Amino acid sequence: MPSYTITHKDYINSAYNKYIGKDSRGVPYKTLAGFFKQIRKTVSCNSKRKYIYAYWGGLDSACHKHGVESTEAKKHFRELDKRIKLLIKHLKNTNATVIITADHGLIDTKEENKIIRLENHPKMQSCLELPLSGDPRTAYCYVKKSKTKPFESYVKKEFSKVCWLHRSSDLINKNYFGLHKPSKNLSKRVGNYTLIMKDNYIIKDFVQGEEEKIFIGNHGGISREEMFVPLIIF
Repeated sequence: MPSYTITHKDYINSAYNKYIGKDSRGVPYKTLAGFFKQIRKTVSCNSKRKYIYAYWGGLDSACHKHGVESTEAKKHFRELDKRIKLLIKHLKNTNATVIITADHGLIDTKEENKIIRLENHPKMQSCLELPLSGDPRTAYCYVKKSKTKPFESYVKKEFSKVCWLHRSSDLINKNYFGLHKPSKNLSKRVGNYTLIMKDNYIIKDFVQGEEEKIFIGNHGGISREEMFVPLIIF
């Protein structure tokens, strides 16, 4: 069955999109109007049965930049809702099934006192072999073998109200990263410790040359808001 991937023109040829859509025909767009136009056009390009994957990242961007509860995010959501209704109406007689979902939810993390900057914790920073990776809401720590005890002690003492500390291997064994047998490369990607942030705390570790940008809306944690993902089928 032929498949199509509808993605913004800036990302259509990225390594990630080439990987997930390697057997799919890429269809680029520039604007929100172009996004829905390409969906309608691709549905009707031939009469064959086909699979179409279409990704719009505008709402995610609005939530990151302005916050989940912001006027900008709500306005964008209403615009999406209006255009989806028109799309469903347009596809009514095409025998198409439309599935709408997301890859995550988001939570607002705008309070300055909830932002943990690793540069302000040099004792903890000195325990690390590499900068933190992952997300501001779930950070992976590559801790030096000789520093595991000082690292654990520091986190438990200074961050007990801020985050939960786990050995990454324990999370893998308990299927926190997904069901079935994990990739042999997974353990290399999640460090030897994982920090899961509580409430709406975030932790940031900026590297040299990186723009010091902190989003209002974030994801990757285990709050209800971040883990709730809709599934809408027409």
